[in-house]
Amino acid sequence: MSIESYPNPNGVLTSLIWRKTAVGSETSLSGYDNASQALSYTPGQEQVYLNGILLVRGSDYTATNGTSITGISALTVDDYIQVNCYNNFSVASVPAASLTGTVTNAQLANSSITINGSAISLGGTVTLPGDIESVTASTGLSGGGSSGAVTLSIDTATTVDKTTAQVLTNKDLTAGTNTFPTTLATLTGSQTLTNKTLTTPVITNPKIALTYSAKVAAYTPVSGDEGGVFSMNNASSIQFNIPTDATFDFAIGTQFNVFWLTGAGQPTIGAVNSGTTTIISTGAVSNTPKLRVANSMATCLKISANNWIVIGDIA
Repeated sequence: MSIESYPNPNGVLTSLIWRKTAVGSETSLSGYDNASQALSYTPGQEQVYLNGILLVRGSDYTATNGTSITGISALTVDDYIQVNCYNNFSVASVPAASLTGTVTNAQLANSSITINGSAISLGGTVTLPGDIESVTASTGLSGGGSSGAVTLSIDTATTVDKTTAQVLTNKDLTAGTNTFPTTLATLTGSQTLTNKTLTTPVITNPKIALTYSAKVAAYTPVSGDEGGVFSMNNASSIQFNIPTDATFDFAIGTQFNVFWLTGAGQPTIGAVNSGTTTIISTGAVSNTPKLRVANSMATCLKISANNWIVIGDIA
């Protein structure tokens, strides 16, 4: 048995060591190792070790798809597998934050820089989006450009139109006239607005109107019924149903008011699914309280997920 030259000298490689402790009987390897790393390699550029012994590709195992190793002899409990995974280096796989320093003699084919959605061809004229009014640099940015500090700033005459939404991202408003919607507080001094959309909110004397609805059959409230008064009227028993959060996830603090106005049927307050929703009350049957007499009223109040309390004139 011979061990081939490894790996092939075909450029700069990146590597990952994948380690797994066997549970027994495995004949293939894939997925995550002991350290939760996924198996990933370039076929023909991997090494597989069993209990420290290098296995031979094609004889002891098969590795063809880059994410699994197959064809190995059945492992026993606590066998230790290590796969040295090699992949060809790619700039795209390197986090941008890790790219530092100066790159010399580099060729960038068909490349461009994008600022705020506007493409800028390398070596050409720099045209910035309209919301950046001035560009200054120590040695200019056209005709190939050169090194030096570049400053992007809002022109001193820039006005933010209050009639349309304006997005100001990472811009320091330190000079000139900056007009904002009249409902915003006055901005003084240096103000930095990051990732915020400025609109014109209008809130005029908000009022909350309670709705009233008479029901002659069992009723389950839906979105929009919050705070309503429901008169339950029937000659026979009639129930006001509290839904599960999976049906209508009412906000905590939501309340409904149940009233017995007419009809001989005594209204009951109960859960659509008592196994999921809990109703707490002082009634004789706490999870299905009933209104005590005609003209009685009770309030259902949500206190947490799938938990409601019922208070009022209940039996």
